Amino acid sequence: MECDTEMKMLRVLHRASQRTNAIELSATFLGAHSVPVGKTADEATHDILQVQLPKLAELKNAGEISPENIDVFLEKGVFDRENTRKILEVRRGAA
Repeated sequence: MECDTEMKMLRVLHRASQRTNAIELSATFLGAHSVPVGKTADEATHDILQVQLPKLAELKNAGEISPENIDVFLEKGVFDRENTRKILEVRRGAA
């Protein structure tokens, strides 16, 4: 998913969670849910590590989003074990 679109969706969830007590919302970063068409898993991992996760941290620190989870699709043809490990380790350090 494109980074700007992902951050927009996380902002919407953040605002919605602040406006309602009727339901509990849990925001999940889905930037590592698929490999974009035209990119390899390694290229997508690089983008997630160098662009998306830093943007996620920046917006979280600014109070614009409040992601609780991160989703990485570990499966043949999507993200392999090594790329998944890299993404989750960087996210854990930025939590």
